[in-house]
Amino acid sequence: MAVISETCRAGLEPDALRAAVLPRLRKAVPVDALWWATVDPSTLLFTNAYREELPSDSVPYFVDNEFLRDDVNKWTGLAHERSGVRTLAAATNGQLAQSSRYRDIFEPLGLADELRAVLRTRGAVWGFLCLHREKGDAFSPQEQGIIAQLSPPLAAGVRLGLLVD
Repeated sequence: MAVISETCRAGLEPDALRAAVLPRLRKAVPVDALWWATVDPSTLLFTNAYREELPSDSVPYFVDNEFLRDDVNKWTGLAHERSGVRTLAAATNGQLAQSSRYRDIFEPLGLADELRAVLRTRGAVWGFLCLHREKGDAFSPQEQGIIAQLSPPLAAGVRLGLLVD
């Protein structure tokens, strides 16, 4: 994790930061799919999104769910919480089917638990990170802790990269 934090201080533009950090992050917290976005701190709207192992035709469903549907563990709510990190399993008390995002998007894709992290530093949100696991493999409290610990350096790295760029 020290290498990830160090990389975040290098002043890499956001795409280069993501490319440098994700392989190390995946070693610390294995995932089957992920989504990473830079965010406008004023509006909390995504400014640049990247995905791995999520089909491009699923993007409209994610956008619809995030902005037009009631569901648990939404970005805007999570951004206003102190920790800014939560799994779908925790948000639904282990009943994933309570989430329309799970029923309509994840389950058909063979995914189950989701770990969302708000990338925040100095009180401002600079990015969102969403990690996905296939069925039967929920994120552990230790893995959530790792992501919570990395969120501020990742946010600082995104912020610095945007300023340098």
